Amino acid sequence: MIVLQHNCRKTYAVTIAILEAALAKGAGIVCLQEPYIGHQSVSHPAFTLYWPEAEDRKKIRVVTAIKKDIPANWILEHRTDLINNTHIQCLDIWDIQGGRKCRSTRLVNIYDQKTQQEDSSPSCRAIETVQWSEILTRRTILAGDFNARSLRWDPFTRNPQNAGFLEGLIDDYGLILNNTDEPTRKEGSFRSIIDLTLSTADLELESWAIDSEHSTPSDHEVISFSWEDLVTSEFKLITGWKIDQLAQDQARAFKAREDWSRRSQNSPINITNMDCIEDLERGALWIQNTLTSILNMWAQPVKLLTHLKRWWNKEVKAARSRYSKEKRLYHLGTQSQA
Repeated sequence: MIVLQHNCRKTYAVTIAILEAALAKGAGIVCLQEPYIGHQSVSHPAFTLYWPEAEDRKKIRVVTAIKKDIPANWILEHRTDLINNTHIQCLDIWDIQGGRKCRSTRLVNIYDQKTQQEDSSPSCRAIETVQWSEILTRRTILAGDFNARSLRWDPFTRNPQNAGFLEGLIDDYGLILNNTDEPTRKEGSFRSIIDLTLSTADLELESWAIDSEHSTPSDHEVISFSWEDLVTSEFKLITGWKIDQLAQDQARAFKAREDWSRRSQNSPINITNMDCIEDLERGALWIQNTLTSILNMWAQPVKLLTHLKRWWNKEVKAARSRYSKEKRLYHLGTQSQA
């Protein structure tokens, strides 16, 4: 799935231009921040636009465009039950197999700035009004204009601004920052990185890039990113084995070791005496093929989809959380010294 994200600066021409760019690039989803909300209607024959629910349309700062011909393999749910905000949208994108939902990717489109609450409570930033504990419960991408500057993602800044809550959100949920050091906003000689693409650790983006081929009159860059479709990944099955189960079965483990010993002794290649690179390559290939044959015989095989990550466990999650907190403390110390 290819997604474009872009700030349109409330301009009709830019809003239409980015939809045209998405069509040319083959993007299925477009996350727009500050879309045109004037008197002229915004529409495109190739896309359906999903707007936040709002009595006052002038307050809307995000809209998500979905290509009309993608629902054949996906089901899209506009989750206004989770987020009903003029500045933030939440969509669940479900991969479909055999007519059934099988995997969800949550996409949150964000334009973050101070907003006045309807209940007359003090104004606060849009992302502070969201119950993130209810949102970040699955594979999730946060994409948008955060209007926040921090040394953690913006090397062009000297004065960090509006970043405290977002830094905490990244640390608390172990979010991955997919941006590079390329500026996402250019105005004259001014450079900054305020348009971010964050993802949960269980979702690895296939690509992330500034899309220079489809620039618009906006001072924000067009960002393109994608994740692997489940339909595609099924054709990339990885064969594995239940090694732990084999190790616990002493009888089968003993037979597997005996099998290896016998094959090693009868090997046509002396793997303990390699005189040249060709011998080494032949020996490595023999080891690979022999181990595969032995495991196929004595261990239970298992098929793993490439998007599954068996290495992501509680220990790794805890280590990443500690790393994120130490990194944040380091940057805070750097800022105070400056």
